[in-house]
Amino acid sequence: MEGELGRYLTSFLEHLRVRRSANTVRAYRTDLSQLATEVAAVGDLTPDRLRLWLRRCAPTPVTRARKLSAARAFVRYLRTVGAIDHDPTDVLEAPYKRKRLPKALSPRQAQELLDQDAESRTPLRDRALLELMYSAGLRVSELVGIDLDD
Repeated sequence: MEGELGRYLTSFLEHLRVRRSANTVRAYRTDLSQLATEVAAVGDLTPDRLRLWLRRCAPTPVTRARKLSAARAFVRYLRTVGAIDHDPTDVLEAPYKRKRLPKALSPRQAQELLDQDAESRTPLRDRALLELMYSAGLRVSELVGIDLDD
């Protein structure tokens, strides 16, 4: 890779090969090579230049988040080797990522689950747990975290 930033990028990717999977290194190489075509020198890594690069090369929030993550890792490396003394990614915010709600059982599905023959040694307890889980809208992790003293 050409230019000052390209040389640091080559060094960073070698550093990553020891610690990360081949797929991670490949993804970082792809993302950061695009950055190196936009920014030639380490001193040109500014929040504005990074924002411009993200707008140009990352059309979706998921892609922007991935590229920003790669840039942050690269900047941490640049700070570690003393190439820069500040982090231009500090002021950049990751794009909003939608959180999907978990899928809930329909009333019919819940009833089918409750109506199944109980083959366990504790069918009453199991039914009570299922009833509690469904009626309170609990996730399994929340259910198993319940303490009798709660």
